[in-house]
Amino acid sequence: MKFVVEKENLVKALNNVNGAVGKKNITISILLNIKLEAKNDLLSLTGTDLDIVVSSNFKTNIEEEGVITVPAQLFFDIAKKIPDGSQISVTLSDDNKTLEIKYGKSKFKLPCLSAEEFPDIKEGEINKTFVMDTQDLLHIIDKSRFAISTDETRYYLNGIYFHSKEVDGKIKLRGATTDGHRLAVVETKMPKDCEALEGVIIPKKTVAEIKKVLETAGNTVEVSLSKTKMKLKTDDTVLISKLIDGEFPNYEKVIPVGNDKIAKIDKKLFANALDRVSTVAMDKHRAIKLSIGRDTLLLQVDTTDGSFGNEELKINFPYDDVIEAGFNSRYMLDVLAQIDKNNVEIKFKDGNSPVIIQGENEDNALFVLMPVRI
Repeated sequence: MKFVVEKENLVKALNNVNGAVGKKNITISILLNIKLEAKNDLLSLTGTDLDIVVSSNFKTNIEEEGVITVPAQLFFDIAKKIPDGSQISVTLSDDNKTLEIKYGKSKFKLPCLSAEEFPDIKEGEINKTFVMDTQDLLHIIDKSRFAISTDETRYYLNGIYFHSKEVDGKIKLRGATTDGHRLAVVETKMPKDCEALEGVIIPKKTVAEIKKVLETAGNTVEVSLSKTKMKLKTDDTVLISKLIDGEFPNYEKVIPVGNDKIAKIDKKLFANALDRVSTVAMDKHRAIKLSIGRDTLLLQVDTTDGSFGNEELKINFPYDDVIEAGFNSRYMLDVLAQIDKNNVEIKFKDGNSPVIIQGENEDNALFVLMPVRI
């Protein structure tokens, strides 16, 4: 095997597949490698950990065809540090044991393993395939993944619940995530060739790899789903992943009703004040007290060791009610980071109930935050 490749093309492909590669504590050594296959002027790179497989390919100058596997992270680290614009020559030794990487006056050699041992993961039977806008899928992922649970005992929460939902007579495509403390519900228009979608749970690692692939994809992507697997296809990359075998809870029951007291707040001013005042909060929840009265918000932290902080903001809250509630400041800041509007709306029922948070006049993303005791 011998080929010449541009540094930028190689790094892009390696970046797409490297995240799917197994980690160092894995017992099957070949899963630490990526497969390189040079054939018909096309270089294909594949990485897998047996749960997810990502393949990326591009045209390049193939002098001798062949297939081999090399250490993924080492190859990626070398490629990234090669000067931009370089032409890289890659040659497999006659005994198939080393891969030589050359550019300019520099040369590296990497150990190889036969590709015969590399696992071949199939997509299986696909029930539904549709094409959707890349930015719509990124919207769902970007706005919801922060609330994915990391609690492995509740494995069914360790991903995005991807499904369709009828909203005001129209079918929408939704992503929902929750860790029990916060809930994110994000939706976008339904793809034209997909009228309804049975819910699936996309694992957290897969979500991260999908995001990576989408960031360099074209305007549209092809999504295929079955009950157990999903496939994502762009112009140059294919991702196949197992799905979480579990039932996502009825998240709509968590969305409170009767939250009719709405505080409208400048998002940037609120986030900055929240960040400043929470500096003195040392408990694990980074708890902060919000006291809301007519057109006024007071943020306060008062710790048992004598630390204290407070700040007052002018807001739009046209009610005589006074609401006092405690929240995890980090969780609140995480939610605010998902809102693109200049103003945020926090919808209260009372000081002990969950709140609904949205951007002002924004109906494609909704967040629920549980209060904490102060």
